[in-house]
Amino acid sequence: MAGGELVGGTGHPEMGHIAVRHIGGDEYRGRCPYHGDCLEGMASGPALQDRFGPWEGWGPEVVELAADYVAQGLRAIVYLLAPQVVIVGGGVSSLEGFHQRLDRSLSDELAGYPGLGDHEEGFVLAPGLGELSALAGCLLVARRAG
Repeated sequence: MAGGELVGGTGHPEMGHIAVRHIGGDEYRGRCPYHGDCLEGMASGPALQDRFGPWEGWGPEVVELAADYVAQGLRAIVYLLAPQVVIVGGGVSSLEGFHQRLDRSLSDELAGYPGLGDHEEGFVLAPGLGELSALAGCLLVARRAG
């Protein structure tokens, strides 16, 4: 969203295909059929399930890995767009402690860069509508299409 409007061009924004660097010790090649080890290929629910099995057994190490990859992708977005706030939803973001870890990881990724690295805690938020956010977004797109 920018200025209260959905942002779009010839397609839809695809943050999930931003390139990320492998985190030390993670030998997984990636799940994305197009890029392998892009953000989606490394940190999506299915990519995490490939490495760690069913969600029920995931502990803090999985949250840390996923948040660290997402922080890499967000770094590119923050440097490019300089948003006032970042809202991250989806299945992986519902893991306990994910947003707190992501906030810290993003701060590390931004590395104190002037004007971008000094965000206060709460710069990364969960969607206000929770699980209904995706549906609300679809309705906005449909309304826009008219």
